[in-house]
Amino acid sequence: MDRSLRDSLALVEDSHWWFVGRRRILRALLERHEVEGPLLEVGCGTGANLPMLAEFGSVVGVEPDSLDLSRAQERGIGRLVQGALPHQLHVDDQFGTVLALDVIEHVDD
Repeated sequence: MDRSLRDSLALVEDSHWWFVGRRRILRALLERHEVEGPLLEVGCGTGANLPMLAEFGSVVGVEPDSLDLSRAQERGIGRLVQGALPHQLHVDDQFGTVLALDVIEHVDD
């Protein structure tokens, strides 16, 4: 994704109606399915979903972009790893739930 677009999204993703509403829907789905941690968010971006995900258990975020990852680290939530799957997680990492929100459509292959 274009850097200027990423920077613009980072400024509004905590308060814009689209992102707030989407997190409400996601929370309702996770509650309905009685999701428990640990949770993995692949492509966690700037970490806007991490506070809500942490309500369901421990959370790990994986993000390849170093600037987005540093923004996520400022939130102080969960364990954050720079990189992409499957290379940056240890084989013994196990998760009850894996999320890839706004990720799949950006993967070329």
